[in-house]
Amino acid sequence: MKHSSQIRNAIAGDLIALLILALFMVFGRKVLEFMHLSETSLSIAGGIILFMIAIRMVDQYLVQR
Repeated sequence: MKHSSQIRNAIAGDLIALLILALFMVFGRKVLEFMHLSETSLSIAGGIILFMIAIRMVDQYLVQR
């Protein structure tokens, strides 16, 4: 892959992430209300997901040793 196409892909990814972030900043509370979720439950779910990712990272580290 050429350097210019890598830069173009990185900029496109950044713009998409910015768009998603902006949409959730504006409509995030409405989305949570629509799905009947509280901010606390979303925080707990995010913590569980991060914990699962950490467990996988540790497991991969131990398997490689």
